[in-house]
Amino acid sequence: MSHWQETERPHEWLRSLDERADAYTELVRESGNLALAAYRFARAKRRVFDGGDGIPTLRELRAAATMIANRLPEGALESSRALVADEEQGLCMSERPSRP
Repeated sequence: MSHWQETERPHEWLRSLDERADAYTELVRESGNLALAAYRFARAKRRVFDGGDGIPTLRELRAAATMIANRLPEGALESSRALVADEEQGLCMSERPSRP
């Protein structure tokens, strides 16, 4: 996956995730864990819909993690435990809620 497209053209990057059957599995593998994959997804989504700083809230991060986990093959990971463990490492998240 193109990191340039992810940051410079997030709308196209998000669309490309939905177009490929294995894209979410590849996103998690490339990211190294579910938490970072969710952060990347939520950051891109925030850039598309909010136009702000691109730093997702904890709520957005959890929603992204759940959505990604639901698109992974059965038993690929235990999403809640992986996310909680990675949140404790201190990923940067915004305290400002997204706009409706």
